[in-house]
Amino acid sequence: MIECRVPIGVIPRNYLRCLAGEVLEEIFERELDPEHRRLEINFGFPVRSNISPDHIVAFHHPSQIPNDRRFRMLED
Repeated sequence: MIECRVPIGVIPRNYLRCLAGEVLEEIFERELDPEHRRLEINFGFPVRSNISPDHIVAFHHPSQIPNDRRFRMLED
């Protein structure tokens, strides 16, 4: 996996709206129930232009990857 700092200008506006909704939902969930902790936020968006190498933060090499089609079982 490649971790990048994506410039906000290349993220489609409708995806930014969805991300804002996810963040607000999480804020209100935590405010209403301080014990609430989401295990993960599954959010992604397309990047339709090149990203400068300066925006690459890190490379990650997970030893196992959860497979959503097999009930998130870890696979090599």
